[in-house]
Formats: sequence, C-alpha cells, structure tokens
Amino acid sequence: MKQLMFLLLLATCLVTTASGKSNSLPSNYFTITLSERVIKQGQTVTVFVTSANRLKQVELEALGQKLPMYHMWHKEEPHLFRAFVGIPARTRPGSYRIVARAVDINQQPLAIHATITVEDARFKIQQITLSKKKTKLLDHKQLRKEGRILKKHFLKKDRKVYFASPFQRPAEGRTSSAFGLRRQYNGDAISSYHKGLDIANRTGTPIRAANGGQVSLAAVWKSHGKTVLINHGHGIVTVYIHMDKILVKTGEWVKRGQTIGRIGSTGIASGPHLHFGLSINDIRINPDQWIKNRVRLHF
Repeated sequence: MKQLMFLLLLATCLVTTASGKSNSLPSNYFTITLSERVIKQGQTVTVFVTSANRLKQVELEALGQKLPMYHMWHKEEPHLFRAFVGIPARTRPGSYRIVARAVDINQQPLAIHATITVEDARFKIQQITLSKKKTKLLDHKQLRKEGRILKKHFLKKDRKVYFASPFQRPAEGRTSSAFGLRRQYNGDAISSYHKGLDIANRTGTPIRAANGGQVSLAAVWKSHGKTVLINHGHGIVTVYIHMDKILVKTGEWVKRGQTIGRIGSTGIASGPHLHFGLSINDIRINPDQWIKNRVRLHF
C-alpha cells in the first residue's frame, strides 16, 4: 500500500528547455518524484530524478538552496539521482516549488519541477531553569564560536554515501525535549529553538552511532560540552552533544550501532541527557522522522 501511495506522488511535469519551450519528449524521459507532497516544518522530503538518458550537472533548487543531486545505483533505473531536502523549522507555511535542472549527454539543458506544501508544526514553548554555574555558559560569543565550527562540518557534501539502512535511535531513555521547541532560559525572553532531540537517562548510558560514517569532529567545548559529529555522506551529518565520555576520535570510521560515547551533562545542560541532532546541507531538521524510518531512502 505504501509503495502504491508513493508511486501516486510521481510528478507529472513537462520537460522544458532553457528557453522555456515545452519539449515533446515522452514523460519518462526526465521525471521528478517526491516522497511527500505535504510536509511540516523541520521535516525531510526525499527527491528523486530519473532519465532515459545519461545526465550531467544535475542540481536541485529548493527553498532558496541549490543542492547537488547524487547518482544512485538502481537495477531498473540506471540514471537515477537522489537528494534530501530539509525544511527549516522557521519556514513560512505555504507552497514551494522544487526545481531539478540538468544537462544531458547531448548538451541539452533540462528543467522539471514539483510543488510541496509546508504546514505549521506548531512548536511549543519550553521553560528551562539552569543553575548559576550553567547559566554562565550561555555566552553568546562562545556559542557563536562553536556554532561556526559546527557549520563548517554541516556544509560538507561528500559525493559518497556511507549508509544504506535506516537510522536508529542513538540511546535508550525518555525524550525530555522534542525538536523545534522555542526555549526560554530562566524566565528570560525566547532566545532559540531546539535543533535536536533530547534523550534523558543516567550518566554513563551508552551512546551509539545512528548510522555508519566517519567521525568528522570529536571535541570538548564550554557551551556544547563533549561533542561528536558523524558525516554520513550526501550532506547528512549527525551530532551528539553533552556527552560524559567520548569513545571515538576525529577521522575514525564507525558502524551503525557502534558505541561512540556515554550520556552526560557537560556544557549547557540541566541534567544528564544526549542532545541528538541531524543536519541536511546545514539545515537542522527533526531527527525523529529519521530514527522512526519515515524518511524514504530508496526509489
């Protein structure tokens, strides 16, 4: 049934040339397929492009971003490309066009589009009380410094992909803070929104890699605490924050489910928990959709 619903989402669009004129090529010559047509703020939509001929320079334009599309192996679709599009949490609800552009082996520019509808996720407000010691870590200068380093890693777009199976929940425990919550610290004005998923448990609880990839960063910071980033390829990076112990090193390759650290409360944390985040091309999105296997990985 899911497969049938997915096939019904296949975009019915005309191939157009750079001049904007319609081309009478058959509909399966250059197609765009979306995993979802209606999606909430902070979620992920998977985009597939297929062609009867070999394509060059395939690129996607979505919500103000220009994204690379990656060639995928497929037995029946030799010219299949995929990209994940993260919907920023602060995207204004409404309709948005996703455009795929390519050049074929005959140097013919091609373009095709589909439309998605972004709905309001209705993120709630969360009150957080920090101790005086932890409040001192709310240093905007330090947060910006650490944020710039994170951004550098989130912008990586490896053409290789290091995962084929769904992502898994990285630790056992209760969800103490959902993605997207608008946060107030110690009763002050709302200063941020929550960019990940908090999993609370006792200090020392194992943290496991959500999927295979390479550790692009293992660092100890003042505000984020002990932090690990894993690059999974194709613009996907997972982040693990507030760890008590780090058990991997920068550059190390890890497998899905491998223990990479222990839950702690280092950095700006009101108690022992793991902040687990997922970035797509530097867009922080809701990891819950990924670990519940609700993101389509395959055509």
